[in-house]
Amino acid sequence: DLERAVALRERLTALPPPAPAYPAGLTQREVEVLRLVVLGKSNREIAEALVLTRNTVANHVKRILDKTGAATAPRPQPSPCATICRATPPSASLYPC
Repeated sequence: DLERAVALRERLTALPPPAPAYPAGLTQREVEVLRLVVLGKSNREIAEALVLTRNTVANHVKRILDKTGAATAPRPQPSPCATICRATPPSASLYPC
C-alpha cells in the first residue's frame, strides 16, 4: 500500500499545474491581449508586444468580445487636452499638459 501511495504521489506531482481560471472563459492569451487593449494599445502594438500577427490579435479581440458579450473593445479615449498637446508644440498649447 505504501508503494501504491508513493507511485500515486509521483504521478500527481508530475502533472502540470492547472491553468488559472479567467472570467467569461477567457484564455491566458486573451487576458494578455485584453490587458493591452485596456491600456489603449493598437492591434499593431499588441502584435509587436506579444510577438503575434495583427490578424491573430484581431481574432483574439473578436473572441474576447464574443465571450464577454461586449459590443466594442474597451479602448480608452484620449482627453481633448492630450489630443491638443500632441498636435501642437508645447509653447503653442493653450492647455498645460
